[in-house]
Amino acid sequence: MYYTEVIARFKKYTTKDLRADIFSGLIVSLVSLPLAMSFSISVGLPPELGLYSAIIGGFIAAFFGGSQSNIVGPTGAFVAVLGAIMIQSGYQDLLVAGMIAGVILLLASIFRLGRFVQFVPYPVILGFTAGIGIIILNTQLGSLFGLQDLAKHAHFHQNFLEVIKNLGNYKIAAIGMTLLTMAVIEGVSKFSKKLPAPLIGIIVATIIVYFFNINIQTIQDAFGAIPKSLPSIQFPVITFEKIITLLPLAFTIAALAAIETLLSALAADSMRNTRHNSRFELFGISLANLIAPLFGAIPVSGAIARTTLNATSGSKTRIAAIFNAAFLFVMMMLLAPFVNLIPLSALAGVLILLSIKMVDVEVAYQLLRDHDWTDFLLLMSTFLLTVFVSLTVGIAVGMGIASLVFMKKMSDAAVSRTVVEQKNGETKFISTNEKISCPHIGIYTIDVPLFFG
Repeated sequence: MYYTEVIARFKKYTTKDLRADIFSGLIVSLVSLPLAMSFSISVGLPPELGLYSAIIGGFIAAFFGGSQSNIVGPTGAFVAVLGAIMIQSGYQDLLVAGMIAGVILLLASIFRLGRFVQFVPYPVILGFTAGIGIIILNTQLGSLFGLQDLAKHAHFHQNFLEVIKNLGNYKIAAIGMTLLTMAVIEGVSKFSKKLPAPLIGIIVATIIVYFFNINIQTIQDAFGAIPKSLPSIQFPVITFEKIITLLPLAFTIAALAAIETLLSALAADSMRNTRHNSRFELFGISLANLIAPLFGAIPVSGAIARTTLNATSGSKTRIAAIFNAAFLFVMMMLLAPFVNLIPLSALAGVLILLSIKMVDVEVAYQLLRDHDWTDFLLLMSTFLLTVFVSLTVGIAVGMGIASLVFMKKMSDAAVSRTVVEQKNGETKFISTNEKISCPHIGIYTIDVPLFFG
């Protein structure tokens, strides 16, 4: 059994390993704190719900999961679908959708479906990741310009037009704090990759706003004071009709959680020369999404950036991820008065930088330049549908196009022949279907999957 192997590994655990895991957990928690709050706010929820997700979901996934380095918490991948649920159905349905997604992930773990994630085409992943980045950027335009009480709409263009209509009420102080936060984060990142740049940027902005008494909206102004403890367990109302209504969105949450989590685990494996167990990693993330909503928390998945930081900060085992959750809990208990003073424009700076990095223009150009044009079409279709329609439609159509492209390639001529021809002292390779015999060399390209039965 997998957990027997885990216990055997911990019997060799040393004090040096413990120190390394504590240090790594602390470093990651400093980055997780602002991100967890920011993602919750971008969905339209109080910041503490993101903290609950990172603490409870992160602890459960680390304890039961199948990766040595994966850090689990709220991520940008969920912003689009959770924002849509909030607008259409409300907070309680968001919790129910998260729990249904947990059940779907549990079934995926039982039936060992984690291995099928590798069949999701890379352009589809790039497309919906870039689309999510644009949606996150759009959610932060109000905080960037210091606009308050903007109406929330279901679609990207409606929210963008809402910002444009209210642009005359912009606050130069809010714009300045967002740009200052972004500048500090970029400067710290270039100076040292190990420093918690987002947290430093937020601290600088908060200190300036507090001591110079700058009139811009803070977390406490928008959401009230951050609680100093975890909430009590509350079971959301679940009906059969509600399950049927939320099932498509729950499948989207489950698919995103599985893809993000397993890709994050793979990234950690490549850096630490380890090997995760996809079945138990899905089991851990399923329990996290089943239990976290009972505390009012939003869905969670593996976070690639935070996992990368954990792997490069010297972590030895999954205990580093457990310490990450523990440090977040301690910080919530002790630093709540400071957290209340954080300006929303500073959190917007963190998310705007993150969203820009999610849109990888260079890779899109490489797909267009170096690969079949269908890869670029696949990326752009997924991207545009994710932004202007919905994440569910973007992924579904992307996978549909990928399937059609695959069938088209399978129906094309599978074998092509190349002959060698010499003209004017130059040797050229020419593709041909004619029966031209070459006594020296014969080249055949077989462009299909091979099966050695």
